[in-house]
Amino acid sequence: MSVQIFYDIAVFRIPAKALDTPEDVYGLCFLSGDSRTYTHSGQRERRWTCPIVGFYDDVIAHQLTWVNYQVYWKTNGASGATRDFQWLAKIRKSLDTATEVGSLSVDFVGMQVGDLSVEPHRRCKGMTIREAISNSMALRSDPKTAGDSDWDALRILGPGSN
Repeated sequence: MSVQIFYDIAVFRIPAKALDTPEDVYGLCFLSGDSRTYTHSGQRERRWTCPIVGFYDDVIAHQLTWVNYQVYWKTNGASGATRDFQWLAKIRKSLDTATEVGSLSVDFVGMQVGDLSVEPHRRCKGMTIREAISNSMALRSDPKTAGDSDWDALRILGPGSN
């Protein structure tokens, strides 16, 4: 059986005034890999992803859907499974200590957040960060696509990926 293993969490926060939104916007990023996916050199493959960009409550609601699945934190196997309340505590702590992004950063096609590089990806390619985030939030508020993730909106590159 294959499981998703999480190695790191990073969150960026864009102040509401920078995006002209009613609340701050958060980007939840994970360094993760599948237990059965390896690189050509035999290392377990790891990559950064951003499954959700939205208001604080949007991110928590998105993660509540994840607690229906087992989450493995840095280990593989039942002993490494993180309990629901532990996972949500990690997410809340990460949101509460998010790295703030300057308002000028959102008007470019890429931004640096600590050690992470963030840029529009696939369905948002060619957009600015502001446009990509607005696009994702609009799609998620549409009843036809409500609850969708933002996997294809932002590409995240950073340490630990291979």
